[in-house]
Amino acid sequence: RLSAPGARAAQRARHATSMALVDDAAISKILAFNVEPRARLCCQTWAGQVYDLLGLEHRIKFNRRIRELGAIDYHHSAVRAMGADFEECASYQFEFLASGKFRAHWSRSFGQWSAANERQVGRWEVVGDVLRCETEEGPSVTKAQVQFAPAGRLFELRVGAA
Repeated sequence: RLSAPGARAAQRARHATSMALVDDAAISKILAFNVEPRARLCCQTWAGQVYDLLGLEHRIKFNRRIRELGAIDYHHSAVRAMGADFEECASYQFEFLASGKFRAHWSRSFGQWSAANERQVGRWEVVGDVLRCETEEGPSVTKAQVQFAPAGRLFELRVGAA
């Protein structure tokens, strides 16, 4: 049996989980209330909790920035030693578009012995402090071209990285 503080913590955890599963229509109604000036004056604590639970800080900053620029490019590369004269090199190039779409290309090589490449297209959304991306079916390409990832592949990047 939980103590009073433990019971309150469990209740908060259940509440936070239920907030994360609220559908878009409910979120829109909550946010409409949050931006109503008369409501914000009397319910600032509640508005702050909703703001935090929905991860609005990162979503607002990223969406504002991408709308200003039209697109955000992000490049990441890394080298990892795999032995005395053997290295793995990886490079990732992303382009996030204001439309909610993304394009990406990655390549990985192991010295001069082998290489892998892939292109990706899909949709992105800000969830909490991460940029969640899901690939969609890419256009048809020939065997001689870099292939596209299959649809449905999910990955996340921290919003501060992009």
